[in-house]
Amino acid sequence: MSGFEYLNSQSTSLISLFLALSDQRNNESMKNFSCIFGVFLPITFLASLYGMNFQEMFGIDHEYGFLLDAWHYGGHRDSDFYFHEKEKNVK
Repeated sequence: MSGFEYLNSQSTSLISLFLALSDQRNNESMKNFSCIFGVFLPITFLASLYGMNFQEMFGIDHEYGFLLDAWHYGGHRDSDFYFHEKEKNVK
């Protein structure tokens, strides 16, 4: 019975090791995906926003309309990042 228990514990350890390595690989791929997502999401948002109603866009007739909108969206992004980081550090 001792040999069976030894093989059982070894196989359980190998399965645990395989699952841990698989989880680590998934975490790395999700990290890469979230970085790519963070780069392309604002670009996609601006393209969809300006692609829908270009004539009726608020501030588009102003000389610096696009720059003011980009500054506004960047401010929202930065404030969201700040508050999420602050919340993460509190926990």
